[in-house]
Amino acid sequence: MFPFVKMDILGLPLFLCIYLAGFLAHMVLVSRRYAALGMSVAKCLLLYVYVFALSVIGGKAYELIDNWFYYRHNPGKILSLAGHGFSGGIIMVFLGLSLWLWLSKRPLLVYLDIFALYLPVAIAIGRVGCLITADGDYGIPTDLPWGMTFKHGYFPTSVPVHPTPLYEIIAMALLFILLHYYIQKLAPGWVLAIYLMLYSVQRFLAEFIRLNRIFAWSLTLPQWACILQFLAGALLALYLAWHKRRD
Repeated sequence: MFPFVKMDILGLPLFLCIYLAGFLAHMVLVSRRYAALGMSVAKCLLLYVYVFALSVIGGKAYELIDNWFYYRHNPGKILSLAGHGFSGGIIMVFLGLSLWLWLSKRPLLVYLDIFALYLPVAIAIGRVGCLITADGDYGIPTDLPWGMTFKHGYFPTSVPVHPTPLYEIIAMALLFILLHYYIQKLAPGWVLAIYLMLYSVQRFLAEFIRLNRIFAWSLTLPQWACILQFLAGALLALYLAWHKRRD
């Protein structure tokens, strides 16, 4: 059994506070790098207000798609703090951030590489929140020795299940180490491409032992989002390889 922590901080549920901690950690780490490239502190803060808004809009839109029938019959829950799809949020963030950087005439791939570099840190912190509050992101039942029960979580289970948030924490730690190693060694854009492809692969595979329901053609909505992200990363990698060959 995993020790369950249920408390509020300043009126906010613990899992939401931990998610916000992940967002703030990402903001601090990225802002330091952006400042070294000449972006002022004020612009970094303004950028992250924009990023936060994009993540909320994208995450909620994703949640509405995934749980359309529930929200159709409970429209009052649409504006609740609960229900936020990370995949939808990050897709919206990448699109909106790319537009911001392009309009600002900043080196797009350089800035996106830095943004992608620290995403595994933010995701890992967020998954700590999933793990200690048992918010339903755990996996299917298992008889493996590291299976965990969450008897007092937000979505309790007394049956040992795959601790999928823990799996993702480990995967994100390894991914961050890899990206950090390559960010100074590869041309701009490669860190973003590697992040998109490797994150998509690990999340796609994790979905087979998670509790998300099938969305279409035997795949969950997160798996479809992973396919889109992987294709984006693969196309970027092909573009970068083609561009290097031309040079």
